[in-house]
Amino acid sequence: MPKEFFTVGALLYKDYDLLDVNGSLRMLGSLKANFNIITITQTGEHVTSFTPQIANYINYNFENCPDFDILFIPGGVGTRDELENSVFLDFIKQRVPKVKYVLTVCTGSGLLAKTGLLDGKKATTNKLVWNWMTSFGTNQTKILYLETRLNSKKFALII
Repeated sequence: MPKEFFTVGALLYKDYDLLDVNGSLRMLGSLKANFNIITITQTGEHVTSFTPQIANYINYNFENCPDFDILFIPGGVGTRDELENSVFLDFIKQRVPKVKYVLTVCTGSGLLAKTGLLDGKKATTNKLVWNWMTSFGTNQTKILYLETRLNSKKFALII
């Protein structure tokens, strides 16, 4: 029986957390499905991680990005800027209805919450940024403190 095939769209931004990206993508590579991983930035230009000596290759921008099956949103100190970037948040809002799954790590869940797409859903985040992350979305979002990972149908949020 052939393995299932997924295209993962990794949404990167300046000062993303390198471990959130590479560690998570490494985990996906160990699963029994085949994954094609594409990287996306708003402009398609190179962005550096919070560890500036290391960066991922960028495949697409918001305009020329093909459809993909899994939207992956990492965390990082750069989320602070992207929370105020309406173009970035709109891209997430436009893509989520088209994908099969959404994966976030750490403060990446705050970016998803800021769009309102987590309203009424269970979610989790990094305990170190708990108060900050729970300030996004509406009071209808159920934030689970003790969970280190959560799978809620379409959304998988990982600390």
